[in-house]
Amino acid sequence: MHPATQRQLRFLQRLWNDPQVMRYAGFPRNWDYERMKVWYEKYRGRVATHGGTEVQFVFRLKMQTLIGESGLGRLRTGWKCRDYNVPQGKTAVMTDIKLAKPFWRQGYGTEAMRAITRYVFTETDGDVLLVPPHRDNQAATKLYEKVGFRRTEGIYYRHHMIYEMTKGDFEEIYARKGREE
Repeated sequence: MHPATQRQLRFLQRLWNDPQVMRYAGFPRNWDYERMKVWYEKYRGRVATHGGTEVQFVFRLKMQTLIGESGLGRLRTGWKCRDYNVPQGKTAVMTDIKLAKPFWRQGYGTEAMRAITRYVFTETDGDVLLVPPHRDNQAATKLYEKVGFRRTEGIYYRHHMIYEMTKGDFEEIYARKGREE
């Protein structure tokens, strides 16, 4: 897991333009390379403002093959979406994960999500980590539950749900994992 660089824009462009990868995201982008460069410059501005809670990660295998991405974004204080409100006084971060199709169902998503949760709760001031899977994306909901996210009540935006993990949940999960090993 590494922060994205401009050299990886072609990979992100292919990934985001793949209708199977973006099926549940609701917005296949069909972005050309020029639009990707504009996105990247805006992303760099957000990183400068928000630091470690605004990161676009890319995932690679040990042999440097790019396999997917995940964007982290800090949510503004008091953020709410229909039935969900960020707990008062808490810093919330939202993320998701997208893998290239050849890497689906091989455990890479689980490994990547565990790395993201570890990053958020050990390297940032995030108190709550949210993921918004589409209600029909069973692979994503199984992945998030396996890692330790809990579904909150209701449907939130365009058939997306909110799953959450608090810093306390994270500490309990990883303390338990340490005792089991």
